[in-house]
Amino acid sequence: MGAETVFDKLATGISREERRALLQRLGERGEVSDAPLAEGEAEEVPLDAEAAFARLGLVVRFFLFLKMLFTRRSKSEVIEEYALLALARGIERKSTGLIDCSEGLLLPAFCVEVKNLKDALLPFAGPVREIMGQEKAGFIAFLAELHMEEALSCLVRETDPAFCAMKARGKEAPPGDGDVGEAGNTGEIPPAAELSNGEIKRMMDAARENCMRNLPPEGKALMYKDMKALEQLALAAQYHFDRLITLFPVGPDGTPLPCSIIKAREAVLKLAESLSGMKDAPSAVLLRAVFLFYSGEKASDPGAEDRLAGEIKSASRALEDIRGINRRTPWLAIARYVASDSRYDFSSSGGAEDWFALFKLFWKSRTDEVYKDFCSCRRQKEMDTEIRWIFGSTPVEAVENYVITVEGREASGPFVMSLGVAKTFLQVVLTGDVGRVIDTILSEGIFYKGENRTELAAALETLGKAGSILEKFEASLAPGGNLAAALNRELAEKVPPAAKRLSLEAVLARTNMDVEYFIKTLREGLKLLTNILGGILTGDVDGHYDSLSNLNSLGGKENETVRKDIGEALVKCKQVGEVLDKLFAEEKGL
Repeated sequence: MGAETVFDKLATGISREERRALLQRLGERGEVSDAPLAEGEAEEVPLDAEAAFARLGLVVRFFLFLKMLFTRRSKSEVIEEYALLALARGIERKSTGLIDCSEGLLLPAFCVEVKNLKDALLPFAGPVREIMGQEKAGFIAFLAELHMEEALSCLVRETDPAFCAMKARGKEAPPGDGDVGEAGNTGEIPPAAELSNGEIKRMMDAARENCMRNLPPEGKALMYKDMKALEQLALAAQYHFDRLITLFPVGPDGTPLPCSIIKAREAVLKLAESLSGMKDAPSAVLLRAVFLFYSGEKASDPGAEDRLAGEIKSASRALEDIRGINRRTPWLAIARYVASDSRYDFSSSGGAEDWFALFKLFWKSRTDEVYKDFCSCRRQKEMDTEIRWIFGSTPVEAVENYVITVEGREASGPFVMSLGVAKTFLQVVLTGDVGRVIDTILSEGIFYKGENRTELAAALETLGKAGSILEKFEASLAPGGNLAAALNRELAEKVPPAAKRLSLEAVLARTNMDVEYFIKTLREGLKLLTNILGGILTGDVDGHYDSLSNLNSLGGKENETVRKDIGEALVKCKQVGEVLDKLFAEEKGL
């Protein structure tokens, strides 16, 4: 598949059974409280001034009436002022030492509480930053597998190309456990003549959509609840606490001093809003999924279970700290007082409505990647069959030292298969059966057209030139060779990684040009040889390539065998040319 994601690394590094067992053990090692992170605040938002005025006691209404009369202010203005004073008294009564409403100050205890909140959210900062970024869709798919295990097994199995092929043949496929990330790796791939790539793709897409429609409602509800809790946790964890903390002056002893409410107004409102949705705590499943997903391939390392258990325990303690802070701090009342608006409320947003769209998008992309792998695998299998027919039991010759080392990793060069087939043709086929046929034609054949004999010699000369190019190429890759030395020089350069990568790519580009020149030369000679052999067997008198005048007597008593050998040589040369064209185009990425 394309670039490897955390989802891929996790699915590769730890099997489904191992994940299941690990999550179960983590659950047994410590409970996670599902108590709400914050209780709803009791303040009501007044609908209008008349309704608010009507709810007040007779004495208070009379007092406010007098205030309106003497100050000439509207009823709504007077009621708003009264509401803000009531808010201030409520805040000071519930949270002594946080705010001095008479002086318009946030007190040092408020700064300490903000610091405590920052520390409590710290264990979540790294995980949610990654999970809610580019890896969000992958995490949603991972969490969905935990909440809807059977449905996800069905999704993986039903979108497996081999499974689709078996269904198309009317065969029963074993139910299996369908590990996420392993689709496309099971069963036998049928030939394209039996079932086309397009038909396979249509079946995969239809199966995916059908599975999506049939996801269990209870699983979808759990996903929405968990993703909403995660969205709100991420919003709080990503708040810039230091912007608010640094607004408090620091005293000589290093402790914070009071800060003006007016100065901190915007920062306090943003903090209160980021906390406004933190009602439901992350479920135990979500919390374990977050830290397991964040660990990626490290989940299979020795000691991973102890490390994960410790992280989850710390996160559980942090959630308990958040509950305590939210119990002590009436964020909505503070926000209304700081905003000087008793009707102030936070914008309501679910924050998790996109989970299903991202889940579908992830699996569409994944199905497309599985399909690409399937097509590549099928093409490779077909080419392997053709190569086996050409070379029989003879193994494909590998080009020596065609290994590229980049950033400490070794990998075969990009044209390893093309070069292998070309080398085997030159060193095995051309010097074997095909070579013997050509020798017979050159020594005993009588051409109708003298230029055909000349062209046969030119074809052999071109193929010989290709062989020399390959020898020089292998020599340049050997230790001490030009290309090897150039690669080693670039690898040894002490330059930034980006610059080194560009330099290496330039050397590799020159290497690829050498390969392309070699393949082009070989194909020229091979095409000319194929035309001449075809002309000998089926040549037209008026055509450019004609037959031999003694074709029916060539080889004497072995004439039938010789003609058969020429036919087989022609087929082999055609096959090698076609395979080389396919391989080179694929390896070049055309």
